[in-house]
Amino acid sequence: MTGTRAGEALMLYSNLGDNRSRARCLVALAGVALDDPADVAWTKLQAHVRATLDDSAPGIDVDERVVHALAATTGHSLADGPLASLEPQEVADEMGRAWARYASGCAATAPAIWIVEDLHWADERLLVMLERILARSSGPLLIVATARPEFLEAHPGFPGTGESTTTIALQPLTGTQSQELIDGLLSSTDLPEGIRREILSRADGNPFFLEELLQQL
Repeated sequence: MTGTRAGEALMLYSNLGDNRSRARCLVALAGVALDDPADVAWTKLQAHVRATLDDSAPGIDVDERVVHALAATTGHSLADGPLASLEPQEVADEMGRAWARYASGCAATAPAIWIVEDLHWADERLLVMLERILARSSGPLLIVATARPEFLEAHPGFPGTGESTTTIALQPLTGTQSQELIDGLLSSTDLPEGIRREILSRADGNPFFLEELLQQL
């Protein structure tokens, strides 16, 4: 997970389909250290969120619910905060709205790129949240999500259609491409032919599987 600005662009890279990963991203961007006391962590999170949201709507008071909803994502919610009396589904709805506002804030002063890995592991609530971010956020924001082919089979309507979304299907590597990847990953090309064939067969054109199998040698 990373959350850094490279030049003029905010790069947010994580498995954002997972709640804990989103929390780590937000904590990193807020500059919260692992050994920060709870009150210090809360102060840093609050300051970062307020500054980010203010970028998207300067001069407009930041909704306290948005601040607390984003903080709750990181586990720093307050017992007497505005979300304390809400039902779990209502809290989830507040988080969805808050992340859409936060995305707009991130993209308000510079282009932002959010990379979401392994979307196939996300549960329905997180997919709804991501769709809400796509629909409600504003500014130069690019969200790149990766998922296994079965994800779209299970969620054919995600993430909607229109000019703002594009789906790219990556085909398996060909035999020649797989051979080239093996040679590029190994420090030596002296791999017994039988083992090479077995690796190619088991990987079935999946570059990740191929790399994992090579690491087991």
